Amino acid sequence: MGRQTPVDFVIKKLRKKLGEEGLLCTEEHRIQVTDEDNGNLFVSVEHNLEPHITWLALFSDELDMDFDVTYNEKSGNILKDKKIKAVNEMIKFTGDDVFAETIAEKVLEFNDELKKNS
Repeated sequence: MGRQTPVDFVIKKLRKKLGEEGLLCTEEHRIQVTDEDNGNLFVSVEHNLEPHITWLALFSDELDMDFDVTYNEKSGNILKDKKIKAVNEMIKFTGDDVFAETIAEKVLEFNDELKKNS
């Protein structure tokens, strides 16, 4: 296994924060994480739709970012896009704990809305 990147830390922490229960949100849902002043970042998440798998996509037109990463907790495999530099820089700037916590908070809020409306 190679050196871990900030993205590796974030996807592992995000998986823990999202818990064991599968989420209703899918890659079809774009969840706004930051506003225009902070990069206008959106995410899509799939968590435990397949056992042990968390998928995260990050999008920002402002930052010219379209990135995704998949983490298989059982095998430990992390598959990620090659266009990782801007994402790692953003995570380093924010801190991986804060970054994962912010995404988890927004995703769980969105998932609660989906539950209420289903």
